[in-house]
This record gives sequence, C-alpha cells and structure tokens, in this order.
Amino acid sequence: MKIILEDGHFSYQVDWAKEPLVGEDGIPAVGDCIESFLRLLENIHPKDEIAAYIEEGIQYSGM
Repeated sequence: MKIILEDGHFSYQVDWAKEPLVGEDGIPAVGDCIESFLRLLENIHPKDEIAAYIEEGIQYSGM
C-alpha cells in the first residue's frame, strides 16, 4: 500500500511495502495509515490548519 500526495512538482509518499513491521496481510493498521497521511499533509498545509479542520469535524462519507 502506498499513500502519495502530489503538489505541483513535489511528491510526498509513504510506501508500506517497504515496512517490515506490517502484518502478514500487508495492510497497515488504520491508525498508522491516518497518521502517515497527516504527516505527509503537513508538507503542504500548516499543522494548525489541519488540526482546526479535524477539530471542526471531518464529514466522512462511506462512499
């Protein structure tokens, strides 16, 4: 599994295939995925803006 964020000519990614501690199914825990995504997002948006959006309440849709 890879998480990739692209911003113009910059690309930020997490490649879980290179992580030896991922479970046998090759899928990282949800919490680890979310934390990795947020760390990547910090390369593009300020941490305080991300935190404010989360505090407001993310509208998750099960689409």
